[in-house]
Amino acid sequence: MSRFLHGVGKPIKVWAILTVLVILCRVGTCQKPSFNNAPVIGVMTMPCQFGEIEEDGRFHPFDSKTMNPEDHFYYGLFNSYKTYLEIAGAKVVPIIHDTPREKLLPLLGKLNGVLFTGGGLDLVDRQTKEYHVYTKTSQIIFDYALNQTDMGDYFPLIGICQGFQLLNILKSDDKLVLKSAPASFKLNDYLLPFLDDYSDSRFFSYIGENKEWIYSHEKLVINLHDWGIYLADYIYNRQELRDFYKIITYEEDDHRRFLVTAIEAFDYPIYGVQFHPERTFFRFSDKDNYTRSAEARMLSEDLIFYFVEEARKNQHYFETQEDLDKHMYGCQRKTYGYIQSTGEFIQPILVDSTCLGYD
Repeated sequence: MSRFLHGVGKPIKVWAILTVLVILCRVGTCQKPSFNNAPVIGVMTMPCQFGEIEEDGRFHPFDSKTMNPEDHFYYGLFNSYKTYLEIAGAKVVPIIHDTPREKLLPLLGKLNGVLFTGGGLDLVDRQTKEYHVYTKTSQIIFDYALNQTDMGDYFPLIGICQGFQLLNILKSDDKLVLKSAPASFKLNDYLLPFLDDYSDSRFFSYIGENKEWIYSHEKLVINLHDWGIYLADYIYNRQELRDFYKIITYEEDDHRRFLVTAIEAFDYPIYGVQFHPERTFFRFSDKDNYTRSAEARMLSEDLIFYFVEEARKNQHYFETQEDLDKHMYGCQRKTYGYIQSTGEFIQPILVDSTCLGYD
């Protein structure tokens, strides 16, 4: 006997209702479920010079109609960060780092969080104190995250290395809050000690007590940076930062000074780490001596899995699969690139901003 739903008028077969629902979903009118199974994370692009390594071993920029014919710079997305998010179950959409505000805000309304990558940009001109265009765009995203979370729309951010520095600049009263703290390309793995109140951290509550000893007594992290924030300066001179961020971890530099290495905002889902968790998995060279132990990989996994869990709490979504696919795949291709600010040859993803309708 066929099953029916009885209501006003004639009985309606269940299969008929399901058919209508399927049709509605296909035309993009379905709402996201309460559990966000595959959050979409925005990742900021970096200015990048693209080209090829020729037989002579030298880098030769591409000469393409889609690139500036004078300097061949374009928008690059670090593939290592994209893959890092994907192993935690997230989808990745590039955010063009000079997107105008009127086009950036609608995109943020479709994303479930944003990751700010490492890099070597001059985020602030130390002579004029002017923000780099990357920093200006990041300020819009940062303010958006604060406003949305205040309104009950949970919007997480995470910054890695340069991204960590960025999060501090955006909240500091002093645009030159960063101090020289070189640890670039020394390929050292620093100890990661905790402050006394680290157990109050949301992140470390997530990982559980059984990992606390390991993470505080093993050399697990990779530091490659030129700038940082010293612990004493943070505590005694930066009340605006101290009131907004909880200091979770610190490290000792080569001159026996202490640097802040991990923070999280007290009242917002905003997190930053000075070290490079993604390099444990995805960056290899003949000269590196990175720690790739099971414990180091576990820490890297815990960080990104926690952030993606935070992003699952956000219910933004792309209304059509076509729109999501365009942002995820339609305007990208892998190539070989040179990051001028860091002097690194990498394999980034070239992103065509014209394809996304930003030009």
